[in-house]
Amino acid sequence: MSDKDLVKELLAGNEEETKKFFYHQCYPLFKSIYDHYCTDCTSCIEFINEMYVYIMAKSKTTGKSKLEGFNFESSLFYWVKVVCIYYCYAKFSKVTKRNDIQSEILDRKCQASDSYNIDLSQLARNDIEAIINMMPNRRYQKLIKMKYLDDREPEEVADELCVSIDNYYNMHMRARKQFLAYYNLEDKR
Repeated sequence: MSDKDLVKELLAGNEEETKKFFYHQCYPLFKSIYDHYCTDCTSCIEFINEMYVYIMAKSKTTGKSKLEGFNFESSLFYWVKVVCIYYCYAKFSKVTKRNDIQSEILDRKCQASDSYNIDLSQLARNDIEAIINMMPNRRYQKLIKMKYLDDREPEEVADELCVSIDNYYNMHMRARKQFLAYYNLEDKR
């Protein structure tokens, strides 16, 4: 099927072609972007869903979706790749700007008021690992294990996760919140 035909099918809401294109053909692309960029999604499928909505939703100002603006100057696959990367880059830029403004509340500078110090003497290592394994985001699990159980420096963890140090601190903040949410769940049992 040509790109023009595929775009027509996608815009017409053809469910079979949509699943085939977004969830099969483009899955490796989305997985790669999900693994390497700052997103709030807890899984690659959630990221694909978010990108589908972003590409297909009609703009309030123009009344057209991003896909309707695709002008066939490149392949549809390459266009989706560019749109996704710019989308993630814009989200990451916003997080960085917000953190630059609020640098005093970053967890690397001071403790966030809504979190606890993670004290390994309070819980047995096995209990902590069990709580970490309950976390749905595997990258957050890895970050928490390396930072707190292996006692590694932020730069080492960032290198291991293949992220910038700024992205590490953003991930760390979210990973820590997720860990504490599951810690509190276990504490209530």
